[in-house]
Amino acid sequence: MDIPFYQSVTVTVPNVLPEVTTERLSLRPVEHEDVFHLFVVRQQAELFNYPWFPDKKIEDTIVFLEGRFFTNGPERIRGRSFFYVLRIKPTGSNPNASPVIGWVSLLSIAPVPELFCAIHPRCSRLRFMTEAVKAVLNVWWSFPRMKNEWRLHVDEPEYVYAACITHNIAGEKLLKKCGFEKYSSEETERKGAMTFRIGKVFPVTPTRPTGETIEKPVSFEGIL
Repeated sequence: MDIPFYQSVTVTVPNVLPEVTTERLSLRPVEHEDVFHLFVVRQQAELFNYPWFPDKKIEDTIVFLEGRFFTNGPERIRGRSFFYVLRIKPTGSNPNASPVIGWVSLLSIAPVPELFCAIHPRCSRLRFMTEAVKAVLNVWWSFPRMKNEWRLHVDEPEYVYAACITHNIAGEKLLKKCGFEKYSSEETERKGAMTFRIGKVFPVTPTRPTGETIEKPVSFEGIL
């Protein structure tokens, strides 16, 4: 993926992520009970391209979730995650929210924030993911930022990046609808990947949190 060598981490990720709703979806942080539904989603071969493969056993899904916690970057964000699961909101004909149908997350923060999302193939044509990505990005931009001492210009945007395979028309359309612009070079695209990014300018006034503690990462062990 075409990315800058490093983007200073100015964001502070809270211990508990806020729940979010859109017109048709309910989004909340991942919980232990979601493992089984995510396993069903991650079994779908349509979601994966070599060298990635569908989960064959639920332990594969647990390993995937354990890898969602940030291990790089400043101490204030290590051990936390930015991972939302998607459910269809209740309706008059269906008063209960659906099981988890997908997820939107930031795969990493350092060296740069990278968006990673997927939805069950049976829901892929319903445009749920456009709603979800826009909502989750709004949450991300709403978090407090610290002054970036390495910023060369006060109007330099902070970016979130995303990648998809070349000729993934659906993926490219999704990212463009959510405001992303193509960033990858022709050389990278010839190798089979496209990179996109979306930016937002933040004021340089410090918003450093005080008295913050880092909680121990949530573990998915022992839930079977």
